[in-house]
Amino acid sequence: KLILSDVSFGGPNEIPVTPEAMAILSDPNLDPLERLRQGILVATAPGFGEKNPEFVQEWMNHRIQNPMLPEQYQSQFSVGLELKMASVEDSFQPKLREVETPTLVLFGEFDNVVPAANAELLANELSNSTIEILPNSGHIYMFEVPELAVEAVTKFLLS
Repeated sequence: KLILSDVSFGGPNEIPVTPEAMAILSDPNLDPLERLRQGILVATAPGFGEKNPEFVQEWMNHRIQNPMLPEQYQSQFSVGLELKMASVEDSFQPKLREVETPTLVLFGEFDNVVPAANAELLANELSNSTIEILPNSGHIYMFEVPELAVEAVTKFLLS
């Protein structure tokens, strides 16, 4: 079985990062710590960060202690841009039809980083797929609604 979690559809038909998230994540004028904090807030469901300030601080501490290297960000952005600029034929969209493995397409309802609308695009191409959109969660749903995430994955793996 295969689980695709918060995965972009890629290619010219993908649903990109929301303008709100992109503005925060790419703002060179923000203090790096403030950009990190705002990035966490925009990546989670509305109100989650305000209701869970200890989570925001823990995640910030984790990122400060375990920073992503610039090369990692550059790689993610360049692959995303390359896929966005590709034609449908040159993207992996046509290849998705070849995947026969039972696939769970799992997203948070309020994902601003990889919008949940990508789930429908993926499922339309994957012949043996199930979509699960976790309510009241964003890009890091595994921390926002851990019980729902575990339930969805367990149900899929046992099916």
